[in-house]
Amino acid sequence: MNPTTTAAPTTTNLCRDIFAGHPESIVGLAGGATCDRPVRGLGWMCDEHGAMARDLLSTVISDVPDEREQREVKAAEAMDPALRARLDEARRFLNEYTGRNGFLLTLRADRRFGTKHFRVTEKMAEAILRVRDNEAATTVEQPRLAEALVWLVANRTTDHFAASVHEGFQRYGRLTAGQYAAVLRNVDRVAREQQAPAEQREPAGEGWYKVGDDIYKVQKAVHGSGRLYAKRLDVPVPGIKGEWVYAPGVVNTLTVEQRLTEEQAREFGRLYGVCCCCGAVLTDEDSIENGIGPVCASKAFRG
Repeated sequence: MNPTTTAAPTTTNLCRDIFAGHPESIVGLAGGATCDRPVRGLGWMCDEHGAMARDLLSTVISDVPDEREQREVKAAEAMDPALRARLDEARRFLNEYTGRNGFLLTLRADRRFGTKHFRVTEKMAEAILRVRDNEAATTVEQPRLAEALVWLVANRTTDHFAASVHEGFQRYGRLTAGQYAAVLRNVDRVAREQQAPAEQREPAGEGWYKVGDDIYKVQKAVHGSGRLYAKRLDVPVPGIKGEWVYAPGVVNTLTVEQRLTEEQAREFGRLYGVCCCCGAVLTDEDSIENGIGPVCASKAFRG
C-alpha cells in the first residue's frame, strides 16, 4: 500500500463575515470573496486575519475615552495654570531621572509608570521637585569634600549629626550644599581648637556640657587611671529613659564655654521629657514643668 498523508484539520473560517463592511484595502477581501486559509484548532479566523482583527479591536478600544479620563480632562482644563506647569515639570524630571534617590526610583518602578494610568498628584510633584532642587544644590563645587568625609568617618560613632550625614552619603553618594557647609563648620571648629595655645583653653572638668544638640557628661574614671572621660546622653525617643554612651576623645575637645547652663538643661527636659543630668524620665508634675528634678538641679547648678 502506498502511504497516505493526513491533512491538518481545518474548519471554515469566518474572516469574510467578521470583516464585512470594512474596506477591501484592510483585509484584502473584495466584495463577497471568501478567505481560503485554514483555521486551526477552535479558532474563528485564519492567523493573518486574526492578527488584523486584534489590532483593529485594540485601536477602537483605545480611541474611546472612559469616564475617568473624561473627568480628568475636565479637571485639567479647570486646573490653575501654574499648578499644571508644576505637575508637567515634575513629570518631565521623573521621566528623565537617572539618579539614585529612593523615592523617585520607587515611583519609576511602579508598574503603571510610563502609561496613561500613572498619575502625579500635587503633593507628589512638590516632593519630586524638592528632590530635584536638592540634587541641583549638590552640583555646587565642594573642594573640601575630602576633609568633610574624614570628619564624618571620625565622628560617626559619637555624633548624631555625623552619623546621619555619613549614612546619607553612603546611600546617595553625595552631600547636599547644607550638609557640606555644616560639616565644614565642624571641621574648622576642631582646627581652631587644635591650633589654639593650651594656656588659652581651660580644659573641661567634671560636669555637664552641651555641644550642638548633644549633652555630654564628664566624669573621672573610678577604676584604673582616674582620668576624665566623656559620655553622651542618647535619648532615641522623647519620654524614654536616656542612656549614657561612652564618647571617646570628646573630653579633649570640650571647653568651659560649653558647660551646660541651667536654662539649657530645663529646655532639654521640657523638650524630651527626660532629665539631661541623670537621663531619667520626668514624672513629677513640677519636674515636668521645670524640665529638671530638684535633686539634679541642686547637684548640677547649686552644688
